[in-house]
Amino acid sequence: MAVDDPLDSATQAIREDESPEWVEVSKSVISRVRSVVRPAATATAFAADGAAEHGDRGSTLHVSERVLTPRLRSVIDTSTRATDSIDVTVTGDRCSAIRIGLVCVYGSDLQAEGTEVRAAVAEVLTDILGPDPLFDPSRDVEIQIVDVVEGDPHRE
Repeated sequence: MAVDDPLDSATQAIREDESPEWVEVSKSVISRVRSVVRPAATATAFAADGAAEHGDRGSTLHVSERVLTPRLRSVIDTSTRATDSIDVTVTGDRCSAIRIGLVCVYGSDLQAEGTEVRAAVAEVLTDILGPDPLFDPSRDVEIQIVDVVEGDPHRE
């Protein structure tokens, strides 16, 4: 006797169900899933002179943390370290802090890794957000070594 796959059976049962309540249940589930996605914070980008306004019209530019995070990850990850987490804090409309969790290779110089990461983060923030006069990488970039592993830190 063949055993039916439970997922196939459930899928078939749903397809055969013609009750109008299913549409309402489906809408409710989709609505709840969409509400789980956390909205991204946006930070003001500064002009070369440190002003928040750009151009003759005084327009402002805001950059999403969803733009910052992958760019930060791309410059942080190397053969000796991997990003475990990146938390961008926006207070008001300014990027006020960056917290980086790192996984490093056993035997690497953790102090040097942290120094390199802080410099890379500062460079990315200046490239993307411009020179924010209130942001100080030595104070506002926090780096935590969350794990030390043998081998590839990207696999752990």
